[in-house]
Amino acid sequence: MSGTVTLGDSANIITLGSFDSLTGGTGNDFVTVTGAISGGTVNLGAGTDRLSLGHGGYTLTISGVETISSGTGADTITLGAAISGAIVSLGAGTDSLTLASGANTLTVSGAEAITGGTGADTITLGAATSGATIDLGAGTDRLVLATGANSVTATNTEVITGGSGADSITVTGSVSARIIGGDGNDTLAGGDGGDQISGGLGADLLTGGAGVDRFTYSSVNDALAATGDTITDFNPASDLLVFSGMLTGAFTFLGSTAMTVSGSTQARFDDSTKVLLIDLGGDGAADMKITLTGVNLAALDSSAFLWL
Repeated sequence: MSGTVTLGDSANIITLGSFDSLTGGTGNDFVTVTGAISGGTVNLGAGTDRLSLGHGGYTLTISGVETISSGTGADTITLGAAISGAIVSLGAGTDSLTLASGANTLTVSGAEAITGGTGADTITLGAATSGATIDLGAGTDRLVLATGANSVTATNTEVITGGSGADSITVTGSVSARIIGGDGNDTLAGGDGGDQISGGLGADLLTGGAGVDRFTYSSVNDALAATGDTITDFNPASDLLVFSGMLTGAFTFLGSTAMTVSGSTQARFDDSTKVLLIDLGGDGAADMKITLTGVNLAALDSSAFLWL
């Protein structure tokens, strides 16, 4: 079948081989496509609609479909209109998804490349991904990674939240990003903007990039003394170590002097190992550890710390 297919306003359940254009009505449609299509358009209109694509590889512009799934082929899917609450699962193959202009809220699986438009998009990955490239374009955009180990490169994405696994998140471009690693031993790298980077739980490897960056900690568990984080490019002249809700009394940076029982938060830096130890409660024992690669003690003082 080819040409134009128009469905009625009732709930339609139909299997099609191929077409150039498919238009739905007001009902809840479920359309299965078995033939490969390149350059086709689908608009299933009102209702809660489903589109199930086969394994041939598809190039389609799709609107008005709340659930899209595909098989093993390499698919190129473009959303013709912004949508909220949709689920897109593109299966195996090297697949790409382009969002419509406007605010999109989607759960996406199986897309190796996601491109946003001009709106404020929120993308949640429904399954862990490796090697994905995501550019969410203009607007204030959010990306939430799936449970498991993810590897993504993100551009023009203002907030990126990792899952429970060991995630690798690389930000490119000049847009400032808030990067939250979550659980697991994460590798997080900022771009050229002023990024806020939080590794969360686990022994994390953090890189700020070219901008003026903040490395943020909200719990002692974010950089335990037994494991700790590593920051590869901390610049004491411009970057900040930010600690929220953990200060006891007044903070003192001791330099290389040993910790004592002070009753207040204190930190010391070992210039030979580049290890920063932080005693939150002032009992003379380290609670947190952060390795500041390449930093010299002479350049580090209390101005590099912000306590909130």
